[in-house]
Amino acid sequence: MFGHAVTRGVGALVAASYAALQKVRMTDAELIGRLIEEAAQSPDWLPGHLPVFNLWGPVTYLTPAGDVVINDEEGGPLRPADRAERDFALARAAERYPELAHLMPTRPRTATTCDQCDGRGRVTLTQGKFLPWQAGPFMYCQECNSLGWTGSTP
Repeated sequence: MFGHAVTRGVGALVAASYAALQKVRMTDAELIGRLIEEAAQSPDWLPGHLPVFNLWGPVTYLTPAGDVVINDEEGGPLRPADRAERDFALARAAERYPELAHLMPTRPRTATTCDQCDGRGRVTLTQGKFLPWQAGPFMYCQECNSLGWTGSTP
C-alpha cells in the first residue's frame, strides 16, 4: 500500500517536472536572443547579433534566425558567411555557448576524421609542421574548419 502511494507521488512529480520543462524550453530564436542580451557588455557586441568569434580581424556573429554573418571591418557592412565560415562559426558558437551545440553541422556518415587535426579541431605548429593538438597553445584546424571531420555539410 505504501509503495503504491510513493509510486503515484513520484509519477505526479515527474509529470509536473516535465510540464515545467516544457514551459522553460526555448526556441532557437529565443535562446539566441537571450544570449545576445547577455553579450551586450562584450566589446565586439553589435545590437541584435551574438558575437561568436573575433581574433584580430573580422567578427563573426549569429543572428536570432540562426544565420551567420561577418563584419570584415569595424563599422563596415555585414555579409553572409560562406559554408566554411558558417561551419567554423557554429563550432565556435557551440564551444562558447554550450546551449547552442545543436546548431553545429551533423557529421555525415560519409565524412572522414580530419587527418590534419586527428579529429580534435585544433592543431599546433611544431618545427614548421601542423600536428594534432594535445595541450597548450593551438590554432583552429583550417582543413576541417575545426569540426574534426571532413566531408560536405548541408
